[in-house]
Parts: sequence; structure tokens; C-alpha cells
Amino acid sequence: VRRGTDNAPIDSSDVDRLLAARPSGEFELQPVPGARRDDLDENVVEDYLERRQKRNPRHTILPKDKLLQQIGALTEENVPTVTGLLLFGKEPQLFLPQSRAIFVKFADTQPRGPEGTLGYGRREEFLGPLPLIIDRAWR
Repeated sequence: VRRGTDNAPIDSSDVDRLLAARPSGEFELQPVPGARRDDLDENVVEDYLERRQKRNPRHTILPKDKLLQQIGALTEENVPTVTGLLLFGKEPQLFLPQSRAIFVKFADTQPRGPEGTLGYGRREEFLGPLPLIIDRAWR
């Protein structure tokens, strides 16, 4: 575990403390504090719904928010969940700052260059909802 700036071996009391602090339930289905329905990007939601309908044209059409609830993107109170923000959020990193992808291309097998300089020639950070992050990183 991290203790200040140091890495330290974890002991049984640390494990107990971490387990007790762990939220119950599935992380992806938890509502995100402070997030609202309008934090979801309607264009991304519509794109998803169109693709879903094309894959299964006989699928029963539900109202949009009911469908988002059904797939776990919204709670019954229409609060975005972690899933909802990751898949459809306008700016998911405002609520989930760790939800980004960073691509780094190293020039060699070592992470540091000569004299401790940065050993990579290219670094790119991808932000936004997960489908767009994947699309941008793939290109």
C-alpha cells in the first residue's frame, strides 16, 4: 500500500480496513454523486440506440430513459451511474478523473532516456466517453 511517498507491505489490519471501506454492490451501477441526467451526451446515447436497434430490429422499443435504466446507465431516479457516465458522459473525467487512456510510445526498452530524460517520443491522452476513447486510440 502507499504510505505517503513510500510503498509498504500490506498487513492484515490494512486488508481489514480496505475491505470495510469498500462500497457494497457493483461499482459500475452506483450513482455518481453530483451527476445529473443532462451530463449524458444525447448524441452518443442516440448513436447507441440506433446501433442497438439495427442489431435487433424486433427489439421492443422502450422510452429512452427506461432503456438507460435497464442497461444500468441511469438509476430509477434518473441519476447517471458509473456505467452511464463512462459510456455516454459529456465529460466523464469531471466525475471520474481516472477514466482516461494514456498512450505512450517508448523509444527503447527503458522508460528513461539518456541522463534521466523522458524515454518516450510520443504521449497522447484520450478523454471523453469510453466508446470515443477507444475509437480515438485505435486511430
